[in-house]
Amino acid sequence: MLKVKKLKDNATVLDLMLNECYIGEGKEEFIVLNNNVKIKTGEKRKGFIPVRIKKIVPPNKVEIEVVKEQFTVVSEPEQKIRLFLKSDIIRKLEPQIKKAVNLIRNAARNGRLIILRHHADCDGYAGALALEEILISIIEKKNKKIWQSYKRMPMKAPFYEYGDALKDLSYFKEEISFGKKPLLIIVDNGCGEEDLLALKKVKLYDVDIVVIDHHVFAKEINKVVDVHLNPRVAGGEGDITSGMLSYEIAAQIGNPNPIYPALSGVADKSRNEFLEPYMRLAHKDREFLEKLAKCVDFEAYNLRFMESNLIYDFFNEKQKRTMDLILSEVEKRTDERKIIIKKFLKHEKLKKGTLYCLELDKTVPIREYPSPGKTVGIAHKMNKGPRITLGFSKDMITFRIDGVPFSIENALKALKKKIPYGNINGGGHNYAGTIKFIPGVGEEVLSSLKKIIKS
Repeated sequence: MLKVKKLKDNATVLDLMLNECYIGEGKEEFIVLNNNVKIKTGEKRKGFIPVRIKKIVPPNKVEIEVVKEQFTVVSEPEQKIRLFLKSDIIRKLEPQIKKAVNLIRNAARNGRLIILRHHADCDGYAGALALEEILISIIEKKNKKIWQSYKRMPMKAPFYEYGDALKDLSYFKEEISFGKKPLLIIVDNGCGEEDLLALKKVKLYDVDIVVIDHHVFAKEINKVVDVHLNPRVAGGEGDITSGMLSYEIAAQIGNPNPIYPALSGVADKSRNEFLEPYMRLAHKDREFLEKLAKCVDFEAYNLRFMESNLIYDFFNEKQKRTMDLILSEVEKRTDERKIIIKKFLKHEKLKKGTLYCLELDKTVPIREYPSPGKTVGIAHKMNKGPRITLGFSKDMITFRIDGVPFSIENALKALKKKIPYGNINGGGHNYAGTIKFIPGVGEEVLSSLKKIIKS
């Protein structure tokens, strides 16, 4: 006997599954599955009618065939979210995780085009690969030409650029012309003020958008995207990384590699209370994960915008050979950079701690690894105790902080107010981030930031 589903009361057309059977009720020329899904058939019918979904054309058009077999009605089981990380913060995010799971799973099952954008660093890759593994496992069952339904694209910039939005829309437009509703997923980027214009542009075309991030966010983001998953929304900080959040989503749909959340936590310096459960899950110690994170960051830096599956060689049977090759080079370059830092790093005492400053234009070769941000991180690790390390260039300041009170949000507000002509923006965390500005105000911004730090 054919089993047909009863659609949930709050479900929409996008929750339907192709070739699945649902029970509807005939009302005049419509078959009604629930208050949100009413299908016009042109024939007047009464009573309960089983239908099979043949085609879905968002936002609300559905093609069906009436099923004439004997049937029994079954209710769709309530989806249960089983989160690995036991934390009040992530528990508060459960409704958004559930919504993201539904959007991502339904898009993959229904063959809608999915573009996965992610920051080109270790955390961004960890989150993207966790999602990619489960997406491909679903898509390849229906379409062996996976590229027709899915694309992954790294982003070097720490935000979703307007140019990226235009590129994505050039892919989405064809899907939209065929009546399909695409899905854009952004990992480890996408929640700041700098992202808003690009996101609004994509949303003009009625694309579903899921943002998975852990940086300081603009309040307006929640009004623009369909899902904004961020520990800061629930009162947390950046310790629950984008890689961890992506893994929690992916684990509701399939079985992603458990190393990804631990790797992202080590790379982004998460506190032990959030990191250690994932390390136990991965059966890897901190030393190994730190080495792997260095290798992934090196690869990400050199891949830049390129979409490449070579990154998987750090997670398959080629892992040891690949790590041995890359790690020795990373350590060699790091040692060389330390010699430069020792020569040029300046410091001054604060009330509580020390302020270290490094002029990046004079110490970091252009387009060489370690990058300016990594160089500041190396300089920061070379010292101990409460400290702030600033790396500054003509149009940017990158910082790392330990044990000194600091708010990136408050600093940006103060700098914008004092120097309104500086085109100042930035973001990150209170312990690591970047401030950008026009070259003409570089000295003024640095001087003002030092005063903020000392106050």
